[in-house]
Amino acid sequence: MSNIELSNIELQDSEHDSRVVINTFSSNIINAIHSGEISGLQFKMKQKMWESIFEACKIAVDKAAREEAETYGEKKFKTFGGEVSLIEAGTKYDYSQCNDEEYLDLLTELEAVKLKVKDRETFLKSIKGSMNIVTKHGEAVTVFPPIKTSTSTLKITF
Repeated sequence: MSNIELSNIELQDSEHDSRVVINTFSSNIINAIHSGEISGLQFKMKQKMWESIFEACKIAVDKAAREEAETYGEKKFKTFGGEVSLIEAGTKYDYSQCNDEEYLDLLTELEAVKLKVKDRETFLKSIKGSMNIVTKHGEAVTVFPPIKTSTSTLKITF
């Protein structure tokens, strides 16, 4: 595997437009894979390794980056080749202390319906070819199994 370098661009470099860097670097990698200059499988292994590293660091990096961004004194600013916006995202509500009987009844109904749907999906998956059934309205219909789709991929573990 040849070395593809991101010439003169370092973590602290703020002179480069990140979009240009991303597009250029991505294109270089894709072209090198297509031309056989680098191994697609070897690159995939390295990619998976870096994704695992980023995931392992995510919480600590997110916290540190948020704290640092707050020192800029603005909700939106440009730095390190990109734009940063301090936002509130992923608002969640905890309904457990609402003491609302109707809400609890609806949750119970929802769980019962989810079970019925799951059971029906299991039945539909068991159909071989097609099956004639009579609906709750007395109508004769032909039902078919669901269409199964999947994506071929690689499972990589370390």
